[in-house]
Amino acid sequence: MCTVSLIPVEGGYRLLHSRDELRARSPGAPPSELAVGDRRAIAPRDPDAGGTWLALRCDGATFAITNVNPEPAPSKPHAPISRGSLVDGMLALEPEPGAVGPWVRSRDLMRLACFRAILVEPAGRAWSWVWDGASLAEETTGEMGPVVWVSSGLGDSKVEPRVPLFASMLAADPTPERQDAFHRHIWEDRPEISVLMAREDARTVSIASAERVRDRLSMDYREIHDHPERRTDRPGPAGDLVRVVLA
Repeated sequence: MCTVSLIPVEGGYRLLHSRDELRARSPGAPPSELAVGDRRAIAPRDPDAGGTWLALRCDGATFAITNVNPEPAPSKPHAPISRGSLVDGMLALEPEPGAVGPWVRSRDLMRLACFRAILVEPAGRAWSWVWDGASLAEETTGEMGPVVWVSSGLGDSKVEPRVPLFASMLAADPTPERQDAFHRHIWEDRPEISVLMAREDARTVSIASAERVRDRLSMDYREIHDHPERRTDRPGPAGDLVRVVLA
């Protein structure tokens, strides 16, 4: 349950990751620096399942994970492994599809729920690997964005309207301001499939960015609080901005 978008910016790229989660899950831990061998990275953490859904490394590569929800849904994996552990593993790899693809393929995929693993190379070109419960497919954007990936626990086809919305808002003018506006977009009559989504059992819990502008690498993170009246048809207010810069 996520929306991830990538746009080119002068001197690099900007990726935004809206994390949609069940209301019963604990809040994510804000991003902080971590060591990956002799490299450094920035990542938030999942306190329940471990791992992370987004990481930016000091060489300018970004790694991310989203859910995939085929229809009909495949059987749940036996003795499941957290999908967030994939990002931790990818962080140790060279930022190229020839390294990431074989590593993802070598995982015990039958123990993983369906996912999309995303690599953004330092130059901004994006690759992803989609596990649908039966096979692993590799995809590439070909060029630097704009590109968007969407998913929903209701079934990924239900949130396909987010894709033409993204095109209408960013295809002609992919600015950070328009990207922010897209990730905060709400259809008043369809909050359950909106980009900033809310329904009875789940909602958008945070929006995080990974940005490379020449030699400057940074991650911004905002929690989206639960609605103060527990209204399931509206998201709550955004929290304070947490910004971490890799010097």
